[in-house]
Amino acid sequence: MYEPMVQKCAAYLTQLETTLSLILGECKIPVIDGATFYLKLCPSFHGIEPPKICPKIDGVRCIKDIALLVQIDADLVARCVRNLHFYGCLTLLPLFMYSNTYVANEQLHRFYLNADTIEACLDFVGPRNKEGEPVTPKPIFSDVFRLYVSLRIGITMKEWCERLSPRQYNVDERRLIQFGVFHGFIRKLSIYPVALKQGDSRSDYLRIAKLCDGSRSLEDLAVMYTVSPLKLHTLLQNDTNFVFISK
Repeated sequence: MYEPMVQKCAAYLTQLETTLSLILGECKIPVIDGATFYLKLCPSFHGIEPPKICPKIDGVRCIKDIALLVQIDADLVARCVRNLHFYGCLTLLPLFMYSNTYVANEQLHRFYLNADTIEACLDFVGPRNKEGEPVTPKPIFSDVFRLYVSLRIGITMKEWCERLSPRQYNVDERRLIQFGVFHGFIRKLSIYPVALKQGDSRSDYLRIAKLCDGSRSLEDLAVMYTVSPLKLHTLLQNDTNFVFISK
């Protein structure tokens, strides 16, 4: 309904910006009471529109998964997602990994008392097919809550799945965790490596040992060394000079 008007407005404003530089980055223009234009100069996405990407954002798929689904370069998808995040259109969650450890916090009690959040949870955590459609009956709340309560320090998600088999309760463990993280009653424990000594003569070893002072998480170190957190964790675990703090 509004598309022709918006297209004409966009073309007109583009011409004004090109000739007069009126926007200079971003601005807002009140039109009438309750209606305001928010304008921002964005880098070209080569014809990519957020409406093509937004339906694939489900709180579970990562940037790479979304890029494969929409057949767009991952860097361009990431730029679009960052822009949407900047304007509060979406929230970014930590990447789900089976090597991670997740625990419940005091907010879990509020979840237990909130009927609307419970219903949303039961609708969300069930396994889905590639089209995003449920493939099992809706799970039972008592099973879902028991799974949340069972999350413990010292147990990785892989070990937790082997012990409790959430799929038998019609629960997708990834969706279960991401829902809890989004609503704030589940959090991921971060691992902080600490080097016991730094006297080794190997340059690579010395460099990483200096960084392992308990202030940098494993994920931060993995980014710095361009390696997966799991691989870095395994390498450090095999060296008796490192201990790990989870918090």
